[in-house]
Order: sequence, then C-alpha cells, then structure tokens
Amino acid sequence: MENNLYGFLHSSVVYVVFLYLIINLSAFLSMWRDKHRAIDQNRRIPEVKLLFWAMAFGALGVGLGMICFRHKIRTWYFYLGVPLALVNNIIVLKFLGFIF
Repeated sequence: MENNLYGFLHSSVVYVVFLYLIINLSAFLSMWRDKHRAIDQNRRIPEVKLLFWAMAFGALGVGLGMICFRHKIRTWYFYLGVPLALVNNIIVLKFLGFIF
C-alpha cells in the first residue's frame, strides 16, 4: 500500500513540475513576443493577458521575461504585481503540498 501511495505522489509531482515548466515557458515566450511586437510597432499582447500568465502560475516566466528583455519594467503593476504573483504561486503550491 505504501509503495503505491509513493508512486502516485511521485507521478503527480512530476506532472505538476512539467505543467509548471510549460506554463512558465509560455509566459516567458509571451513576454518575448510582446517585446518584439513593440519593437516592430505591431499589434501587442494585452497587458491583462500577460498579468493572467503571472497569476496562473507563470510569474517566474513573466518575471524572467521582464528582466531578460527589459520589458514592462517601468509599469508599476508589473513591477509590483509579478513578484506578488510569484509569492502567491509559491504559497498555493506549498498549501497544495507540492513544495516541501
């Protein structure tokens, strides 16, 4: 019984880590895409969508995108909101038991 429980927990953690990486990669690429659209003066990705990525467990990707591409670093709700979203993401993952 204990072996089956460990296998279930181990597989669910692997799925959560995989999903977390996919979400953050998508958020990072969204920041890259929006930065290049801003440079080319094309239609941009709405800021609400970028903030949604941050709140939907993509705060690490959005934050790294802000730093790497120097994008949205002067906008106060990104400057304050993304770190708060990252803290929120960590608290939720801790509460759900995926961070020990």
